[in-house]
Amino acid sequence: MDAVVRRLFIRGAAQFGVLSFLGEQPACFTLEDVPRVVKVPQETCIPGGRYELKLRTFGRLYELYRTRYPWNEPGMLWLQAVPQFTDVLIHCGTTDKHTHGCILLGDRADLERPSLAASVTAYQRVYMELAPVLQRGGRCYLQMKELGR
Repeated sequence: MDAVVRRLFIRGAAQFGVLSFLGEQPACFTLEDVPRVVKVPQETCIPGGRYELKLRTFGRLYELYRTRYPWNEPGMLWLQAVPQFTDVLIHCGTTDKHTHGCILLGDRADLERPSLAASVTAYQRVYMELAPVLQRGGRCYLQMKELGR
């Protein structure tokens, strides 16, 4: 199964986009860090490209989510082989302060703040599309499209 994030615009320190499954209407908004000169890998956005997704069953965020969201098993959505990055996840959050180099999901975008709302609802919906495919041994990919592409 393939999904794509189309980056749309930047507001403040947040980069907004939409996530959709190929051939379908957008599923939700995304929020990432704004690209900038890299000193620490977590201080920039994910490079454009196509990345395989796997389920991650370790780490602080995984432990928090398995307690808070029982449906988030068997693991977090984890992007593989992202250049200059490790531990890139798709997860809940509302502002660029929550990204840490990851992709946040939300059903509503507030351009003034800039932030996302209804993040858990959006994350659960996307998770329930992708995780079962991965559990069955299928492959899932996320394509990151740069601004204007």
